[in-house]
Amino acid sequence: MHGSCAPAHEPCYPPPPENILDAEAGGGIMAIVRRVVLAAACLMVPALTWAQGAAGSGIAGAVRDTSGAVLPGVTVEAASPALIEKVRVTVTNDRGLFEIAGLQPGIYSVTFSLGGFSKVTRTGIELTAGFTATVNADMVVGSIEETVTVSGEAPLVDTRSVVQQTALQASVLDALPDTRKMSSFAAFLPAAKGSPDVGGLSGENGAQFGTHGGRGNEINVNQEGMNLTMLSSRAFSFDPGAVGEVVVEDSGTSAESFSGGVRLNIVPRDGGNRFSGNFSSSYTNPSLQSANLSDALIARHLYETPSIKRNYAVSGGLGGPIVRDKLWFFTAHRRWIASAYVPGNFYNRLNGVRLGADPIYNVTLYEPDRSRPAFSTNRYRDHSLRLTWQATSKDKISVGFTGESTCTCPVSTSTAFAPEATGNAVYDPNFVAVASWTRPVTNRLLVEGGSSLNEVILSYGRRPVGTLPNNISIVDTGLGITYGARAGSVAGNFANLCCYGTMAINKQFNERVAMSYITGSHAFKTGVTYQRLLVGNKTRADVDMLQGARQYTFSNGQPRSVRIFATPFGKASDSASIGIYAQDRWTI
Repeated sequence: MHGSCAPAHEPCYPPPPENILDAEAGGGIMAIVRRVVLAAACLMVPALTWAQGAAGSGIAGAVRDTSGAVLPGVTVEAASPALIEKVRVTVTNDRGLFEIAGLQPGIYSVTFSLGGFSKVTRTGIELTAGFTATVNADMVVGSIEETVTVSGEAPLVDTRSVVQQTALQASVLDALPDTRKMSSFAAFLPAAKGSPDVGGLSGENGAQFGTHGGRGNEINVNQEGMNLTMLSSRAFSFDPGAVGEVVVEDSGTSAESFSGGVRLNIVPRDGGNRFSGNFSSSYTNPSLQSANLSDALIARHLYETPSIKRNYAVSGGLGGPIVRDKLWFFTAHRRWIASAYVPGNFYNRLNGVRLGADPIYNVTLYEPDRSRPAFSTNRYRDHSLRLTWQATSKDKISVGFTGESTCTCPVSTSTAFAPEATGNAVYDPNFVAVASWTRPVTNRLLVEGGSSLNEVILSYGRRPVGTLPNNISIVDTGLGITYGARAGSVAGNFANLCCYGTMAINKQFNERVAMSYITGSHAFKTGVTYQRLLVGNKTRADVDMLQGARQYTFSNGQPRSVRIFATPFGKASDSASIGIYAQDRWTI
């Protein structure tokens, strides 16, 4: 179950505080939420002595002898280069069942050993994120020094879970003609609806999609159990070079999910005991693009088709050991620019041609300049570092940091807005910091915890090319276009989206603690999740926030009305949610 509280959604009228996020926020309700989280965590501490877990990927199965009788007490070892601790061990229960949970994705070998029987080793077991492989063994009487090796029988179907998911490994993503933005994953799923993109024309905007008729805004982007969804997943972009795998869950998701929408599990690369890396680059321009614009279409007044202006990406990553079997690192870096022309949208040929006698502000008419088509530009810089530390024989700690600088310039490519009437959305700095801890207390108990901070500073301080400082925003209802300057809606939580010279400081905190207990036939998991989202903005207190603090309405060039704004204005919100969940999986 999940509960939520939104203690403060308070508009800040002029003058706004210099930084509303530094002010005391939340009041009594926030204090209660903090106490509930602390109390829940404390209540779980004594329980850690008796419970065990299933988190992430896993290996499970049954062990029998050649007569079909179950074998309790068999030692089962799962080994993989993906494990910094090298091997995880468990023992079959009285029904001959076992399960090893909380494994990293990778290639595994599983060894079964019991006194009086020959060892059995299964190799080539490939685990993807969230996948539990069924690996059974039949042991024969013999010396324990004898080993029977079985290879090439990796299971393909997770028979222990009802979760409907699609695992997209790095090798698959690299081989497909896909931009790897989050919304493009809809193409891999049945009954999914997303925003189509060809060749990266739209950059990485539009990260929402839904399945089975669900809403796109319910999407959850997770890394190590933390929900990193913020600003509708538009602000932060994951570098594919730093991601080892993406698992898309669209049905039957676990109780720890914040909503019923699609869940994207981002599995970062972890380095290893060997140095390895990756490098990729791509480039295209209009001369490498074909079009089907015929004379017949031109005669019907279709003058252009969607076209790339410029698109290139350069990325690379390197990982390896700092201390073998103890401390690993992986770092990745990327630069990407995606620029495309917008069909049917043009700069204003009459921009700057003054009407009337206003000595300060420019009032103009609109006439499309077909020699200057509008275009969008999305720029990305991304730098990330991840450390994996085997602190003790059982405690593993992972810390990751990703910093980005992003510009969506302009923020809107709709034909309802001339380029001069849009704004540049600059996300800088934009970072995500994630820390997680796991400990297999016994071969039946796994405990884990984590914390994350996602911060996005969104600025509209820059005007697009062609926007003159004294232009007035004009909506021409007859032409169906807004031109001159930007002056959008001030509704909702993001009043800064309307204006120049504004800044929104957005912060999201996540904390989680969970424990899992598994007996072979049961896999029980319970935990607490907490999330707090702070959205605030400080507004530059001058008339240029909205040029002239007004917007005119024309109809085919004739004045009809005027809209006056009370500037400056700002808005802030502070919301929190806490979830306590429990789930059990039975194997019959």
